[in-house]
Amino acid sequence: MLVCGHYGCDMKSRGVEIVKPQTNADRIRAMTDEELASYLTGVWYGFEETPGMCDVCDNHTVQKCSECWLDWLKQEATE
Repeated sequence: MLVCGHYGCDMKSRGVEIVKPQTNADRIRAMTDEELASYLTGVWYGFEETPGMCDVCDNHTVQKCSECWLDWLKQEATE
């Protein structure tokens, strides 16, 4: 398959499937709850390697805090 991401490309008219490149937002939307929880833990703590206490629940080390994010992700959304 040939891929063209240029705006206005006429390759589709020649029978070539045009695939839009995946954005970071697309990649995040495609994550499972568990993958997103792990990602959010890394973002929240700056991908630290040193264990520290979780700022959210004060019960887990940073490595286990993805459990807190997973619980939050599964809660009903509020406005």
